[in-house]
Amino acid sequence: MIPREEELIYRSHWLVRVRWFVALLMGAGALVSDLLGLAYRMQPLILVAAFVAAYNVLFALAARWAVTKPVDLRRAYRFVNLQITADFLALLAWVHYTGGPASPFLPFFVFHHVMCGLLVSPRMTLIHAAWVFVALLAMAFSEARGWLPHHQPIDPGSTRAIDSTSYLLGAALVTVVTFLTIAIVVGGIALRLRRRELELDETRLEVERHAHQIEGAHTRLEKLDRERSAFFRLMSHQLRSPLTSIQTVLKLVTSGYAEEKEKIAELVGRAERQSQDMLALINDMLSLTRIRSMEEAEGQETVALGPLVADVVESVQNAAQKRKITLTTEIEPDLPSLVVVRNQMKQLFAVLVENAVKYTPEGGAVTVSATSDEHAIRVAVKDTGIGVSPEDREHIFDEFYRAPNARSHERVGTGLGLTIAQKVATDLGGRIELESTPGRGSTFTVLLPLAPATS
Repeated sequence: MIPREEELIYRSHWLVRVRWFVALLMGAGALVSDLLGLAYRMQPLILVAAFVAAYNVLFALAARWAVTKPVDLRRAYRFVNLQITADFLALLAWVHYTGGPASPFLPFFVFHHVMCGLLVSPRMTLIHAAWVFVALLAMAFSEARGWLPHHQPIDPGSTRAIDSTSYLLGAALVTVVTFLTIAIVVGGIALRLRRRELELDETRLEVERHAHQIEGAHTRLEKLDRERSAFFRLMSHQLRSPLTSIQTVLKLVTSGYAEEKEKIAELVGRAERQSQDMLALINDMLSLTRIRSMEEAEGQETVALGPLVADVVESVQNAAQKRKITLTTEIEPDLPSLVVVRNQMKQLFAVLVENAVKYTPEGGAVTVSATSDEHAIRVAVKDTGIGVSPEDREHIFDEFYRAPNARSHERVGTGLGLTIAQKVATDLGGRIELESTPGRGSTFTVLLPLAPATS
């Protein structure tokens, strides 16, 4: 199926190509009629054929402008209608010089109206049919009254024009009914065909759109499959290491290699730390899975964000004091409330505050501030810790990713905390921004949009 612009280009060039053949056929017909001794005057017919060839040259040249890409639909339709009008005038002249109302070429108007109905709209087909009928009727009466010379048809005995008014009116009635019937029928058929073409175009576009969607879905499924495989490999590695360590400790204890109580206590403590690492990893994985599956979506409630942030900071104070880190808050009074899942929101801020304390050396400081404006709530966690290098920032929220300086500073970590925090913020329509300088600290800022009805 070709687009409408391409179809108009094809129509215009097709009319020009067919017209060369018609002009040649008209000239040959005039010559043959003269050789056969028919009553037609050859000179006017040759002039009509030459006229058709001449204006076809102009149309061939104008086609480069009228239907060049990008196609102007109105201009292209006007160009097609202009060609049809010129052809009707040429045929009208041909009929006049071959006998007027008695010309054997009158049926050619029927063929021309059929072509007109296929090329232009039904309304324009009716307009062409109406003015051609009026022109034929005017020509007939003009020849009958002697205003136009009457050129005899093939029969040399028929030298007089038809001067019977009743006959002319009857023939006019038959002609107008014929023209209008052809215009309506052919125009209606052409209109239905064009509508079917449009429906087919829309169906084709719909099929292509669905094909692109299926292709995109297939690509996403392949990506998910690769990610799942990578996830299983990573999880196997993350769980196998502590399990192997715990198994080794248990073998040492049960085999009797470690008989001293101090040695046994050290080995058991090591196994306990490994089990805690595994438990932390499993808990983070469960949290991430629960957030992704939206299992807690029905547990949403209106939460005052100020007290919630204060509670999170209070829960981390003991860990901060053990590391001799100053943990302070700067929370704006009457901070707006949000409709959220309380546990997920606590987990979001707990991840950021705990990470700030964890990756800040002893004697450092962590400040949690919360402010708001008419559009959003802004919660910033600023520390004086190890910072994040520019090359690590683009991966800092990836699953299981831990920057090299983070691994060297703190052995324990799953690499899932920031992933969970980013997921919670994104689900609320917000985001987490990071500003950091290696060795001088980081600032993680959570931006949460306020809904129009938020109190």
